[in-house]
Amino acid sequence: CCRPSLALEVRTHSAEGKVGITSSNAEQKVNATSTGRRGEPRFRHRLRICNTYPSKAAFAVTLSKTKISKAPLEYKSCEEYEPPVKTGDRLEFHVGTTMAGSFVISDLPQHDAMLVLVLYRQSPSSTAVAFESHIFANLVNAQIAVIDAYKGRQQAELRIQDGSTAKTSRSEALQFDNVVAVNPGFYEVVAEDLSGNMLARQELVALNRESYLVLRVGMELVGTENEEFPQELLVFPRSDPKVLLEGAAWSVKIPTATLLLCLVAAFV
Repeated sequence: CCRPSLALEVRTHSAEGKVGITSSNAEQKVNATSTGRRGEPRFRHRLRICNTYPSKAAFAVTLSKTKISKAPLEYKSCEEYEPPVKTGDRLEFHVGTTMAGSFVISDLPQHDAMLVLVLYRQSPSSTAVAFESHIFANLVNAQIAVIDAYKGRQQAELRIQDGSTAKTSRSEALQFDNVVAVNPGFYEVVAEDLSGNMLARQELVALNRESYLVLRVGMELVGTENEEFPQELLVFPRSDPKVLLEGAAWSVKIPTATLLLCLVAAFV
């Protein structure tokens, strides 16, 4: 149940880069579109966009010149969109009338997929927008992509552990730039400094067939910056615990000694 249906490749690049959401599986490198040609299957390609760029400014999102965001995307927020998407489409991000960055979709998989795009600041000394992209594999298990968008000198290690009400007390390290699969359950994601002191904590309710993002965000005060954005953890989406409790009434849970079932993909 923890075998990815697609080999994945994740790339980071500058705001004007032409690298898009791609697959390292050569057979998947075709110009599949979400609308499809006559007689071809239609694929559901959803866009999940997260803004981790430390700023009070929010980004309006357009796809090939058509606005898809109902409201500007603020810092520490994520939204999902489901517009018709095809190879070569350009996503643009605007602050007011100024375009802050753009991203070209260079390839799409030939199956239903969740396409993830994370905006972040290139470095504390630069105001340039950069992106990180990912395509989630089609798995039954819940998946968690772990991304470090924090800009500063402070180092941190992430752990995922059983929730405070669990009968077990398992805990495992989460590596940045990796995607892992987990069983359904109530979890906590914790960020600690290298001495083991807690920096941030977030709850994560994991449901089967859902794909989650765990993002370390924030920016240290550098140079002429007049505002510091504290180090935090962002989890998206926030699943409803009631759904998990309702499912537990009829499902049989197989206990495991470890939290993480497998490594689904590593960012390269």
